[in-house]
Amino acid sequence: MKQLIGPLAVLAVLVLGFGIALWAPWDSETRERELAWLRTLAGWVEAAPQHESPAACGAEFDQVVGPPPSERLRPAGEIARDGCRASESADDWLTVEWRIRSNLIDGRFAAADTIEEPALASAVRGFAGQTVRVNCWPDESWAKLNEEWNIFARDEFWGLLGFADTPRGAIHLGPQVCEPLRLFFEGSYEPYLNEQSLDLATSLVTLVHEAEHVRHPFASEATVECFAMQDIRELVRDAGRRPSYATEMAGLSWDIGYPHMPGPYRTRDCRDGGRLDRHPLTSVWP
Repeated sequence: MKQLIGPLAVLAVLVLGFGIALWAPWDSETRERELAWLRTLAGWVEAAPQHESPAACGAEFDQVVGPPPSERLRPAGEIARDGCRASESADDWLTVEWRIRSNLIDGRFAAADTIEEPALASAVRGFAGQTVRVNCWPDESWAKLNEEWNIFARDEFWGLLGFADTPRGAIHLGPQVCEPLRLFFEGSYEPYLNEQSLDLATSLVTLVHEAEHVRHPFASEATVECFAMQDIRELVRDAGRRPSYATEMAGLSWDIGYPHMPGPYRTRDCRDGGRLDRHPLTSVWP
């Protein structure tokens, strides 16, 4: 799960791998050129080029990156080239990278046939601290977005499950997250001690993680993930499930999910009695 725009960061939070085969149907000459160009663009921006003048920087961009292979990617190229006029440090180029990601995501969202989910939005309104919109993406659009996201995330081994667009108060979720959430919040779905229960726990954490990003837009992934872990009991109880089932979901998230999270999502402060414990006077954890 990652937070998006201002700055981007979502992952993205319990993250699962997408199989390479998932993207095979869209392999084409144009798509391969797009991905190759995006990899070159990401590498050039990551290098944070510094030159004596914007003109010299722009000339290097033209030589190294060159024009985009499709009209869809033209704005991303313009953002990068415009960075030559205002970027004086690595931090400035990081801002350029966030703007490129935001543009790619906005374009994918505009073209995707997403479905707004009022039930999911209502479930996390309190955790987000405001009214939010939750959008579920279709498989093809999400897979393409995931490909492009990972080029800039530089981590092809993890797939994006969700991200938060904090300025717009929106949460975007992948299809593998939305399916169990719909079953849970719109019905009596309650898997127990099986693979489906772990999938549900992952999806619940993803949803509330992104809600916490909306509430705390400048918090680190590790802080937001720790808060999300502690939200699970309340989220499940508010959905009308038994306290014992809330404990089950919280336990799965903490005991099985959390230890396998990437480093940026974990911290030693996330523990019973730790700095991020929201209820330090109790022994209930998470």
